[in-house]
Amino acid sequence: MIRAQTIVARTPSALLASLDRFHSQSRAKGSTLLFALSTPSDTLSMVTSHLKTLFPRHVGCLASPLPVYGSHLTCAVALLDGITFRSTIAGLADPQVGRWHAARRSSIQERPEAQSTIFDEVDGDVSRVNWEEIWDRSTASAQEMMPLGLRVVRWA
Repeated sequence: MIRAQTIVARTPSALLASLDRFHSQSRAKGSTLLFALSTPSDTLSMVTSHLKTLFPRHVGCLASPLPVYGSHLTCAVALLDGITFRSTIAGLADPQVGRWHAARRSSIQERPEAQSTIFDEVDGDVSRVNWEEIWDRSTASAQEMMPLGLRVVRWA
C-alpha cells in the first residue's frame, strides 16, 4: 500500500477538495485507487466522476454512512501499487437445500464434485494430514482458469 486515508466532509465541495489533496500528495503514477464511498444519491455522480478523473485505475464500492457521521459524506481511499483485473473464474455452485430444484438453471459452470478420501489415505490419523492440500479442493483448477498474464506475474 502506498497511502491510505479516510475523508469525512460536511459538503460535496469539501470532499472533492480533500480528494484533490490526496491525489496531489500521492505522486504515484499508474497506481490503483481503492475506495469506499458514502454520499447522498444527488452527489454520487459528481463524486464518482471526480474520482474517475483523478484515478483512471480504480476499484470502488458504495457504503452505508458511518453511524457517528450520519449526515456527513465519507470516503475511505487507499492507493495501491498493484494490478487490476476482472476475473471470469466461476465461483462455487449455489447451495440447493430444502426442495428439489429440477427446473432451476445454474448461474455458474458446473464442476465435478471434489470427493475426498483423505481420511482413508491416512488411516484416520489426522496428524498426518496436509491441510494445505485439503482446503477447498474444488478450486484446484483455478490456476488453469486464470488468464495467462496473471499466471506469469512475478510479485516483488
